[in-house]
Amino acid sequence: IYDKTQTWEFLKDRPVPVTIRGIDDTNKVKLSYNYITPDVAQAQQETNINLYEDLIFDSIELKLMHIYTNGYDIKICKNVKGSNIYLYGSARTDITKQVGKIEVYGGNYTRIAGYVRSNPMVDVVGKEANITVGGTANVTTVIAGSASGGIENAIVNITVMDEGTVGTLVGSCQGFSNAYSPYSGTTTINIKGGKVTNIYGAGSGRTTGIPKFLGDMNINVSGGQVGNIYGSGSAAYVISTAERISNINISASGGTIGNIYAAGIGGDVAVEGGSKNEINPERITLPEDFGSLTGTAKITISGNAVVTGNIYASGQGFQNTTYDTSKNAYLNGTVQINIEGGTINQNVFGGGKGIDEAGYEDCARIVEGSTVKIQMTGGTVKGNIYGGGEIAKVYGSTSVT
Repeated sequence: IYDKTQTWEFLKDRPVPVTIRGIDDTNKVKLSYNYITPDVAQAQQETNINLYEDLIFDSIELKLMHIYTNGYDIKICKNVKGSNIYLYGSARTDITKQVGKIEVYGGNYTRIAGYVRSNPMVDVVGKEANITVGGTANVTTVIAGSASGGIENAIVNITVMDEGTVGTLVGSCQGFSNAYSPYSGTTTINIKGGKVTNIYGAGSGRTTGIPKFLGDMNINVSGGQVGNIYGSGSAAYVISTAERISNINISASGGTIGNIYAAGIGGDVAVEGGSKNEINPERITLPEDFGSLTGTAKITISGNAVVTGNIYASGQGFQNTTYDTSKNAYLNGTVQINIEGGTINQNVFGGGKGIDEAGYEDCARIVEGSTVKIQMTGGTVKGNIYGGGEIAKVYGSTSVT
């Protein structure tokens, strides 16, 4: 389909639930929508598609770009081909009456976001977003909230299963340009199968758009493979207020995980610095807080879960010449690490990883007044259990039982 409008209002005039399926269960049929610039033949540009009812794609090849479900459910079946597709549970900027469920089982996707693409701040008032990546679907980035801007009062459920693959799974907002990117609410991530390279619980960050997370983050691994889990994301920040203490809950009962960090990395290659130029002080997030956790966290290993690397009660650490990361990725709060079963091939640390270089002595530290408790009642730790960090310092208190 070629048109002179950049947005395809799909079935707007007659909104009915539709299944679009190729002939004889093959994907030889292609569905394509391209925007034509006037007087320039077939010049492909960014295209947008708005849904007005539930939609299922099956046995077809998609040549589409940004699909806004507008609160309707979309299911893309396993025998669907397609690449460079973007999906959103609501509209481009506004929250719709409800939020659509997104299920992908085939095809390649650049980004899937639970709510909107871009808006400075959206209060979703508890409307639930659901994203499922299964089958053989391949997604570069999954974002619980917004690709650019902030989300308030969210409830998001993300599931990876079957042989689905995700590069980066963000349990909050992404951050973009200099956009204020806070996220409040509850995110639940269930890894039942497939493969995820990195889970950034609190967010990632881009340019000077730094996510702040306030709420409850539940990360459950019962199958599949996960490279690393960072409770506080990369350049994001888990905060707490007098009214609400943030909680990061990481549980592994099956599957394989590389490393687990209660806090985060402390930086990101896509970030240029903190949001120090914001006029409103509440919107400031400095590099000294990137990848840090102010709140509580619990890490539980049970069943037949395998951690091939290490478990850390704080963050990793990140070296950068553009902004100062020498004192971030810290823990300011409490962490409980429970080893009830499973196998940890390396070590368990009551502190962070840290960086072995002069000037980084306080990187990934445990802040004074913070507490870490490690309890082992089952399972196997092939390495050691340490009360302190690998390199990082502990100024608070730790205990091992």
